[in-house]
Amino acid sequence: MYVEEKDRSWCSSNADNDHRAVTIEIANDGGAPLWHVSDTALNKTIELCIDICKRNGIKKLLYDGTKNGTLTLHNMFAATACPGPYLTSKISHICAQVNARIAAPAASDDALYRVQVGAFKIPAGADETIRKLRAKGYDTLLVVDGGLHKVQTGAFKSKANAVALAATLKKEGFETYISEGEATISAAKPSAPMIKAGSRVKVKAGTKDYTGKSLADFVHNTMYTVLEISGDRVVIGIGKAVTAAVRATDLILQ
Repeated sequence: MYVEEKDRSWCSSNADNDHRAVTIEIANDGGAPLWHVSDTALNKTIELCIDICKRNGIKKLLYDGTKNGTLTLHNMFAATACPGPYLTSKISHICAQVNARIAAPAASDDALYRVQVGAFKIPAGADETIRKLRAKGYDTLLVVDGGLHKVQTGAFKSKANAVALAATLKKEGFETYISEGEATISAAKPSAPMIKAGSRVKVKAGTKDYTGKSLADFVHNTMYTVLEISGDRVVIGIGKAVTAAVRATDLILQ
């Protein structure tokens, strides 16, 4: 259900705001007190904001906690808790994502600034970081350079935009580094499917356990289930019975 943008939606309890704003209603999946929304709904909201900005010539989404920004909240215009604590906590993330994608130059442009969120010798570490970033709605790029798997997001001609995104990512618990002025970055081929708890795997021939001890020969010919993962340490077994702890790079995903 929607109202044409040229018409008033009568949704924010404020005539002036209803006449000038494009308002978005987002279904929650948790109810009070947080009014949580799903990652899918959050990501679709970001995509919708990008579309609205592009169609209406809005160059940058600005949220400053007041009615003066280009992004405002329902509770700024009416006595309501809407949009609730969860979405309110995601407003800076929404702005950063929308602005990053609006400002992203064409792929042929050079001298781009990217935000790097980790460089890993082990592909599994990069895969885990990519999973976390995508779960929060960030686009990702995997670059293999000098034996390192580098996870990057964003592509900006303006360093200030990259700095702003890096600051947002740091608040969300990521370590960041700005890759400056690289004329060409070659994306690696998509990494292999990620091993996770519940995956079915086999052990490579000659593999030793995580502490360096030899494994029995029969171990290399048996199908196992991944029971637990911590970094590159993977516990495998049959049913709930633990067989061994090995390194992720010594497993073959089935």
